[in-house]
Amino acid sequence: MWVIPAILSAFIQGSANVMQKKLVTNMSSSVFSFLFNFFCLIFFIPILPLVQWSVFALLIIFAKSFLTVLAFYLRTKALKFSSASEIFPLVSSLNPLFVFLFAFLFIQEKISTLKFFGLVVVIFGSMALISNFRVIEIRSKIGLQHGLVLASSIFYAINAVVTKFLLNSGTNIFTILFFSTLFTTLGLFIMVNRKSRRIVPDLETKLTPFALTGLLTSVYRLLAVLAMDLGPVSLVSATRRLQSPISVFLGGKVLKEKEWELKLLASIIMLAGIYLMVL
Repeated sequence: MWVIPAILSAFIQGSANVMQKKLVTNMSSSVFSFLFNFFCLIFFIPILPLVQWSVFALLIIFAKSFLTVLAFYLRTKALKFSSASEIFPLVSSLNPLFVFLFAFLFIQEKISTLKFFGLVVVIFGSMALISNFRVIEIRSKIGLQHGLVLASSIFYAINAVVTKFLLNSGTNIFTILFFSTLFTTLGLFIMVNRKSRRIVPDLETKLTPFALTGLLTSVYRLLAVLAMDLGPVSLVSATRRLQSPISVFLGGKVLKEKEWELKLLASIIMLAGIYLMVL
Protein backbone atom coordinates (compact mmCIF):
# COMPACT_ATOMS: atom_id res chain seq x y z
CA MET A 1 0.00 0.00 0.00
CA TRP A 2 1.41 3.38 -1.04
CA VAL A 3 0.43 5.26 2.15
CA ILE A 4 2.97 3.50 4.38
CA PRO A 5 6.14 4.24 2.35
CA ALA A 6 4.87 7.79 1.69
CA ILE A 7 4.48 8.53 5.41
CA LEU A 8 7.82 6.93 6.32
CA SER A 9 9.51 8.95 3.57
CA ALA A 10 8.01 12.17 4.93
CA PHE A 11 9.23 11.61 8.49
CA ILE A 12 12.75 10.74 7.40
CA GLN A 13 12.88 13.71 5.03
CA GLY A 14 11.72 16.10 7.74
CA SER A 15 14.73 15.13 9.85
CA ALA A 16 17.13 15.26 6.90
CA ASN A 17 15.90 18.76 5.98
CA VAL A 18 17.08 20.24 9.26
CA MET A 19 20.46 18.51 8.97
CA GLN A 20 20.81 20.08 5.52
CA LYS A 21 20.15 23.52 6.98
CA LYS A 22 22.95 23.07 9.54
CA LEU A 23 25.36 21.96 6.81
CA VAL A 24 24.59 24.70 4.30
CA THR A 25 24.82 27.63 6.73
CA ASN A 26 28.55 28.29 6.18
CA MET A 27 29.03 26.66 2.79
CA SER A 28 28.59 27.48 -0.88
CA SER A 29 25.19 26.31 -2.19
CA SER A 30 26.73 24.59 -5.21
CA VAL A 31 29.37 22.75 -3.14
CA PHE A 32 26.74 21.65 -0.64
CA SER A 33 24.42 20.39 -3.37
CA PHE A 34 27.19 18.39 -5.04
CA LEU A 35 28.46 16.77 -1.82
CA PHE A 36 24.94 16.02 -0.65
CA ASN A 37 24.06 14.15 -3.85
CA PHE A 38 27.51 12.52 -4.07
CA PHE A 39 26.89 10.74 -0.78
CA CYS A 40 23.42 9.72 -1.94
CA LEU A 41 25.03 8.17 -5.04
CA ILE A 42 27.46 6.18 -2.89
CA PHE A 43 24.60 4.70 -0.89
CA PHE A 44 22.78 3.76 -4.12
CA ILE A 45 25.73 1.75 -5.52
CA PRO A 46 24.44 -1.55 -3.99
CA ILE A 47 21.29 -1.33 -6.16
CA LEU A 48 23.36 -1.20 -9.39
CA PRO A 49 22.81 -4.94 -10.22
CA LEU A 50 19.04 -4.27 -10.24
CA VAL A 51 19.29 -1.41 -12.75
CA GLN A 52 17.78 -1.76 -16.23
CA TRP A 53 19.66 -0.34 -19.24
CA SER A 54 17.21 1.39 -21.55
CA VAL A 55 18.10 4.24 -23.93
CA PHE A 56 14.53 5.58 -23.70
CA ALA A 57 14.58 5.65 -19.91
CA LEU A 58 18.10 7.09 -19.72
CA LEU A 59 17.24 10.01 -22.01
CA ILE A 60 14.18 10.94 -19.97
CA ILE A 61 16.03 10.50 -16.66
CA PHE A 62 18.83 12.71 -17.97
CA ALA A 63 16.33 15.46 -18.84
CA LYS A 64 14.55 15.29 -15.51
CA SER A 65 17.89 15.25 -13.69
CA PHE A 66 18.67 18.62 -15.25
CA LEU A 67 15.49 19.97 -13.65
CA THR A 68 16.53 18.36 -10.37
CA VAL A 69 19.85 20.23 -10.45
CA LEU A 70 18.01 23.52 -10.93
CA ALA A 71 15.40 22.76 -8.28
CA PHE A 72 17.87 21.53 -5.68
CA TYR A 73 20.21 24.46 -6.24
CA LEU A 74 17.41 27.05 -6.02
CA ARG A 75 16.02 25.51 -2.85
CA THR A 76 19.48 25.45 -1.28
CA LYS A 77 20.04 29.06 -2.33
CA ALA A 78 16.74 30.03 -0.68
CA LEU A 79 18.05 28.67 2.64
CA LYS A 80 20.74 31.33 2.54
CA PHE A 81 18.04 34.02 2.80
CA SER A 82 15.60 32.44 5.22
CA SER A 83 15.05 29.82 7.92
CA ALA A 84 14.60 26.06 7.57
CA SER A 85 11.22 26.26 9.34
CA GLU A 86 9.95 28.62 6.60
CA ILE A 87 11.62 27.38 3.41
CA PHE A 88 10.98 23.65 3.71
CA PRO A 89 7.27 23.88 4.63
CA LEU A 90 6.80 26.46 1.87
CA VAL A 91 8.33 24.10 -0.70
CA SER A 92 6.20 21.33 0.79
CA SER A 93 2.98 23.33 0.42
CA LEU A 94 3.56 24.57 -3.12
CA ASN A 95 4.80 21.28 -4.53
CA PRO A 96 1.45 19.40 -4.25
CA LEU A 97 -0.32 22.22 -6.08
CA PHE A 98 1.93 21.89 -9.10
CA VAL A 99 1.97 18.09 -8.95
CA PHE A 100 -1.84 18.02 -9.04
CA LEU A 101 -1.86 20.41 -11.99
CA PHE A 102 0.82 18.66 -14.05
CA ALA A 103 -0.51 15.18 -13.22
CA PHE A 104 -3.95 16.28 -14.42
CA LEU A 105 -2.58 17.80 -17.63
CA PHE A 106 -0.06 15.13 -18.63
CA ILE A 107 -1.01 11.78 -17.07
CA GLN A 108 -4.76 12.33 -16.60
CA GLU A 109 -4.98 12.13 -12.81
CA LYS A 110 -8.31 13.71 -11.89
CA ILE A 111 -8.91 16.40 -9.25
CA SER A 112 -12.24 16.38 -7.40
CA THR A 113 -13.95 19.46 -5.93
CA LEU A 114 -12.90 18.40 -2.42
CA LYS A 115 -9.28 18.08 -3.51
CA PHE A 116 -9.42 21.53 -5.10
CA PHE A 117 -10.71 22.98 -1.84
CA GLY A 118 -7.79 21.28 -0.12
CA LEU A 119 -5.42 23.10 -2.48
CA VAL A 120 -6.97 26.44 -1.47
CA VAL A 121 -6.41 25.62 2.20
CA VAL A 122 -2.78 24.72 1.46
CA ILE A 123 -2.26 28.06 -0.32
CA PHE A 124 -3.67 29.91 2.70
CA GLY A 125 -1.30 28.01 4.96
CA SER A 126 1.60 28.93 2.67
CA MET A 127 0.83 32.64 2.89
CA ALA A 128 0.41 32.40 6.66
CA LEU A 129 3.81 30.74 6.82
CA ILE A 130 5.43 33.62 4.92
CA SER A 131 3.81 36.34 7.03
CA ASN A 132 3.56 34.58 10.41
CA PHE A 133 -0.20 35.36 10.27
CA ARG A 134 0.41 39.10 9.92
CA VAL A 135 -1.63 39.50 6.74
CA ILE A 136 -0.77 43.17 6.35
CA GLU A 137 2.92 42.25 6.07
CA ILE A 138 2.64 39.59 3.40
CA ARG A 139 3.43 41.96 0.54
CA SER A 140 6.49 43.43 2.28
CA LYS A 141 7.88 40.08 3.39
CA ILE A 142 7.82 38.35 0.00
CA GLY A 143 11.36 38.38 -1.32
CA LEU A 144 13.95 36.63 -3.44
CA GLN A 145 13.84 33.46 -1.36
CA HIS A 146 10.14 32.99 -2.16
CA GLY A 147 10.75 33.37 -5.88
CA LEU A 148 13.46 30.73 -5.62
CA VAL A 149 11.08 28.44 -3.74
CA LEU A 150 8.36 28.91 -6.37
CA ALA A 151 10.69 27.97 -9.25
CA SER A 152 12.11 25.07 -7.24
CA SER A 153 8.62 23.73 -6.49
CA ILE A 154 7.64 23.80 -10.17
CA PHE A 155 10.76 21.89 -11.18
CA TYR A 156 10.29 19.33 -8.41
CA ALA A 157 6.65 18.83 -9.47
CA ILE A 158 7.61 18.20 -13.09
CA ASN A 159 10.24 15.79 -11.84
CA ALA A 160 7.67 13.85 -9.82
CA VAL A 161 5.22 13.56 -12.73
CA VAL A 162 7.98 12.44 -15.10
CA THR A 163 9.00 9.81 -12.53
CA LYS A 164 5.44 8.50 -12.46
CA PHE A 165 5.42 8.45 -16.27
CA LEU A 166 8.58 6.32 -16.26
CA LEU A 167 7.07 3.94 -13.69
CA ASN A 168 3.92 3.63 -15.80
CA SER A 169 6.15 2.88 -18.80
CA GLY A 170 7.74 -0.10 -17.04
CA THR A 171 11.00 1.42 -15.76
CA ASN A 172 11.86 -0.02 -12.35
CA ILE A 173 12.46 2.13 -9.27
CA PHE A 174 16.15 1.21 -9.02
CA THR A 175 16.90 2.47 -12.53
CA ILE A 176 15.18 5.77 -11.78
CA LEU A 177 16.91 6.24 -8.42
CA PHE A 178 20.43 5.35 -9.52
CA PHE A 179 20.59 7.26 -12.80
CA SER A 180 18.68 10.27 -11.45
CA THR A 181 21.23 10.57 -8.65
CA LEU A 182 24.16 9.92 -11.01
CA PHE A 183 23.14 12.55 -13.57
CA THR A 184 22.25 15.06 -10.85
CA THR A 185 25.62 14.60 -9.16
CA LEU A 186 27.47 15.04 -12.46
CA GLY A 187 25.50 18.19 -13.23
CA LEU A 188 26.29 19.69 -9.85
CA PHE A 189 29.96 18.71 -10.21
CA ILE A 190 30.13 20.69 -13.45
CA MET A 191 28.47 23.63 -11.74
CA VAL A 192 30.97 23.54 -8.87
CA ASN A 193 33.98 23.36 -11.17
CA ARG A 194 32.78 26.25 -13.33
CA LYS A 195 32.71 28.40 -10.22
CA SER A 196 36.09 27.06 -9.02
CA ARG A 197 34.65 26.17 -5.64
CA ARG A 198 36.65 24.33 -2.96
CA ILE A 199 35.25 20.86 -2.32
CA VAL A 200 37.77 18.83 -0.29
CA PRO A 201 38.30 21.37 2.55
CA ASP A 202 34.54 21.58 3.12
CA LEU A 203 34.21 17.80 3.08
CA GLU A 204 37.05 17.15 5.52
CA THR A 205 35.38 19.08 8.31
CA LYS A 206 31.86 17.72 7.78
CA LEU A 207 32.35 14.15 6.57
CA THR A 208 30.15 12.44 9.17
CA PRO A 209 27.17 14.85 8.92
CA PHE A 210 27.24 14.62 5.11
CA ALA A 211 27.37 10.82 5.22
CA LEU A 212 24.44 10.65 7.65
CA THR A 213 22.38 13.14 5.63
CA GLY A 214 23.17 11.24 2.43
CA LEU A 215 22.03 7.98 4.03
CA LEU A 216 18.76 9.46 5.28
CA THR A 217 18.10 11.07 1.91
CA SER A 218 18.78 7.83 0.04
CA VAL A 219 16.25 6.04 2.24
CA TYR A 220 13.51 8.64 1.91
CA ARG A 221 14.01 8.88 -1.87
CA LEU A 222 13.72 5.10 -2.18
CA LEU A 223 10.52 5.09 -0.13
CA ALA A 224 9.10 8.03 -2.10
CA VAL A 225 9.61 6.37 -5.49
CA LEU A 226 8.24 3.09 -4.11
CA ALA A 227 5.10 4.94 -2.99
CA MET A 228 4.76 6.53 -6.45
CA ASP A 229 5.02 3.08 -8.00
CA LEU A 230 2.18 1.84 -5.80
CA GLY A 231 -0.20 4.81 -5.94
CA PRO A 232 -1.17 8.09 -7.69
CA VAL A 233 1.69 10.59 -7.76
CA SER A 234 -0.57 13.47 -6.74
CA LEU A 235 -1.72 11.69 -3.58
CA VAL A 236 1.78 10.50 -2.73
CA SER A 237 3.15 14.00 -3.15
CA ALA A 238 0.48 15.46 -0.88
CA THR A 239 0.88 12.81 1.80
CA ARG A 240 4.64 13.31 1.91
CA ARG A 241 4.08 16.93 3.00
CA LEU A 242 3.90 15.48 6.52
CA GLN A 243 7.57 16.43 6.53
CA SER A 244 6.48 20.06 7.14
CA PRO A 245 5.76 19.94 10.89
CA ILE A 246 8.85 17.79 11.42
CA SER A 247 11.07 20.40 9.74
CA VAL A 248 9.35 23.24 11.61
CA PHE A 249 9.55 21.57 15.03
CA LEU A 250 13.20 20.54 14.67
CA GLY A 251 14.08 23.89 13.10
CA GLY A 252 12.74 25.59 16.20
CA LYS A 253 14.16 23.23 18.81
CA VAL A 254 17.50 22.27 17.25
CA LEU A 255 18.40 25.41 15.28
CA LYS A 256 16.74 27.82 17.75
CA GLU A 257 14.89 29.65 14.98
CA LYS A 258 12.43 32.40 15.91
CA GLU A 259 8.61 32.29 15.79
CA TRP A 260 8.62 28.60 14.97
CA GLU A 261 5.37 28.10 16.93
CA LEU A 262 3.44 30.29 14.45
CA LYS A 263 5.12 28.51 11.55
CA LEU A 264 4.10 25.19 13.06
CA LEU A 265 0.47 26.40 13.21
CA ALA A 266 0.68 27.41 9.53
CA SER A 267 2.07 23.96 8.74
CA ILE A 268 -0.89 22.35 10.51
CA ILE A 269 -3.27 24.42 8.36
CA MET A 270 -1.41 23.19 5.26
CA LEU A 271 -1.69 19.61 6.50
CA ALA A 272 -5.44 20.06 6.94
CA GLY A 273 -5.62 21.01 3.26
CA ILE A 274 -3.49 18.03 2.36
CA TYR A 275 -5.87 15.79 4.32
CA LEU A 276 -8.75 17.04 2.19
CA MET A 277 -6.70 16.35 -0.94
CA VAL A 278 -6.16 12.70 -0.03
CA LEU A 279 -9.78 11.94 0.99
